Amino acid sequence: MQHIRLSYCSALGALLFGTSALAGSFTSDFSNPAQTGFTLNGGSRPSGDPYPVIANGYLALTFAELSEQGAIVLDDLDPGKTVGSFKASLKTRIGGGTSTPADGMSFYFGTAPLDGVSFGEEGPSDANGTPLSDPGVTVCLDTYDNVDADPANGVGEAPAIDVRVNGVLVGHTMVDVFFLLSDNFVPLNIELTTNGTMNVD
Repeated sequence: MQHIRLSYCSALGALLFGTSALAGSFTSDFSNPAQTGFTLNGGSRPSGDPYPVIANGYLALTFAELSEQGAIVLDDLDPGKTVGSFKASLKTRIGGGTSTPADGMSFYFGTAPLDGVSFGEEGPSDANGTPLSDPGVTVCLDTYDNVDADPANGVGEAPAIDVRVNGVLVGHTMVDVFFLLSDNFVPLNIELTTNGTMNVD
């Protein structure tokens, strides 16, 4: 298991607003398709069925089909409160597609308006694909190099794990694409600590 530790104390202040309080929480094993506390944003599959979908005890944000982009947006857990740290623990599966998979997934924690919005591996962005500058932290699990390789060192921008703060790239670690892919559900832990360090494993 890879462990990434990123420090960005100077950028953390933009995330803190309101009054201090203990954090709210959300937990689900997706055994109940009627569970509340979140909104699913997506579209229609080639079959005409909607996605994302909760079925068989898991949430499928997208399927191994072209041009799908889905999101789960949690209800505000701490309305108007300061959030100085958080921990997200989930099981993920990125797999089942082609041998050069595209494009990955992202986790966003912040204040960008996400009503009806789905986003890809770079997190919330504008119509041109530029990451939003709204206060927030995005962890990007990018499986596909969308940028021409750098001739000097023969690599592009992915596959990689990236961290953006308020839309600005603050951490970048290249990984083997097969580190991010699995036909099984694997643990993903993302923790922002009170000292401004983010741990991703």
